[in-house]
Amino acid sequence: GMLCDFRDKCLLTNPLGKAFVNAYYTISPPIADFIRESEPLKAAVRVALKPLIVVAEYCVTPEIRAEGIISLVMVFGCGIGATLTMMKIDKRLKREKRKDK
Repeated sequence: GMLCDFRDKCLLTNPLGKAFVNAYYTISPPIADFIRESEPLKAAVRVALKPLIVVAEYCVTPEIRAEGIISLVMVFGCGIGATLTMMKIDKRLKREKRKDK
C-alpha cells in the first residue's frame, strides 16, 4: 500500500516520476517472472523492498515529499540495476552448470 501511495502521490505528479513509472511497468514484468522462479532472488527482493518502503513513507509526508522524490527514484534505479545484475549472474551460473554436465 505504501508503494502505491508513493506512486500516486509523488511519482505521478511530475514528468520525471511519470517517466519512471512508465519505464518500471515496461521493464518489471519479465524481471518479476524471472524472480518468481528463484527462492533466493525472492528473498533478496523482499529484503531490498523493506528500506524502499520506509523511504516511500518518508516521501509521502507532505512536508518532505519534494526532497524525497529524487532520492527514491535513485534508490529504485539502483534496485533495478542490482536485480538485472543478479539475473545476469544467475543465467551465467546456470549456463556454466550445463557446460559441466
